[in-house]
Amino acid sequence: MPPVRSSARRIALLALFVGLPVALLSSVGLGPVAPIGPIAPAEAAATGTVTDGTPEAIVVVGASGVIASWWGGGGARWTCRYLPIDAPFIDPTGGARSADGVDPVEGMAYVFNCDDEAGRLVSSRFVVYTPADPFGGVAVEVRAVLEARRRLPLDPPVPRANPAGVQLVGLPTWLWVEGDWSERRATAAVGSVSATVHAVPVGVDWDTGDGGHLLCDRGLPYDPTRAARSQSSTCTHVFQRSSATLPERAYRVRATLRWVAWWVASTGTGGSLGMLSTTATVALPAVEAQALVR
Repeated sequence: MPPVRSSARRIALLALFVGLPVALLSSVGLGPVAPIGPIAPAEAAATGTVTDGTPEAIVVVGASGVIASWWGGGGARWTCRYLPIDAPFIDPTGGARSADGVDPVEGMAYVFNCDDEAGRLVSSRFVVYTPADPFGGVAVEVRAVLEARRRLPLDPPVPRANPAGVQLVGLPTWLWVEGDWSERRATAAVGSVSATVHAVPVGVDWDTGDGGHLLCDRGLPYDPTRAARSQSSTCTHVFQRSSATLPERAYRVRATLRWVAWWVASTGTGGSLGMLSTTATVALPAVEAQALVR
């Protein structure tokens, strides 16, 4: 397509970009979000298609190469470019427009275009470049949520058992977790949009290492200063065999703490992050009772 030849046409095109973006992400529909992974290198492969107007990976390229990249856990990838304001009109067909972007300069105005993996133009917007958000405001809410999720302080559980050392085959072993059992939260901002992620502990999934599984609340600590018959717990397990023949001569008991998580953004939107988890493992030896009196 020939270049724009009149200032009047440039003004008209600018008005079009400001007022009528091709696929402006004015709102972000966020479903369950996968836990944060490392930032993917620009050449990392990404698969999938854009189905809800939100990418799960963004690569911004300029004249000198990759300017910035963001990865939200996998999925559809967009390739975005900064184009000068007096660039030709951006036709939505891939073959009708230039693929060349420029290296943006802070404070300068550009058209910020993004293509999906099929080369289709999926977002076009007028932006003023700022290094604080090289992604031109695309998926800003999702990026704020994922950064808040990354900052969320979810400590692993501290599993405890009674008896504190060797367990007795045929007798109940009390199980519980120590530590703070309260809501966690973290906040992050991308530009003017901030998001807060909340997580509340709701239960502990115990894998006792002998094929047994228990789903408990945090459990009750056993109090050795009180009579055994005056105490009870709903989170106990009975080992049926000695662990003497196992590696480390002990059962590997794994405690997985489950958290219900959700997010709220400064835009007034919010959603669920599903169930998060943290895990810790402890070795518990179990012996036959007669072995203790030989």
